[in-house]
Amino acid sequence: MMDAPLVAKYQGRTIPDTDWEALDAQSRYVAVEPWLITPWRCWNELAGERLHTQDVFGGGMGAVRGIPRPQELPYRAVQEWCDRNRLYGENREFVIACVRILDAHFIRLSTIQIKQELKTIFGK
Repeated sequence: MMDAPLVAKYQGRTIPDTDWEALDAQSRYVAVEPWLITPWRCWNELAGERLHTQDVFGGGMGAVRGIPRPQELPYRAVQEWCDRNRLYGENREFVIACVRILDAHFIRLSTIQIKQELKTIFGK
């Protein structure tokens, strides 16, 4: 949540075009509802656990592009995160369900971005 202070310093006012850092932070900033903070923290903290597969695409005349495709977060990593943060019962089930939804949405968006990038590269 490093972006929050950069955005907050303008207190709702329009960020001037000259403050590129704050404009960039505003584009990334996500205001999370308080009841969703725990699943959001879990999903963000486990980003380093995500595995990727390498897909290599080739076209005519030598155009080749390798693209890492993100995989789902390991269920084990989510379980261990819940254990470390002492989440049990309904709270644990809620966090796991929310993380699965966030992860599925992330993978769906990544797939769309990969398709757009391949379309740009190979002109198809």
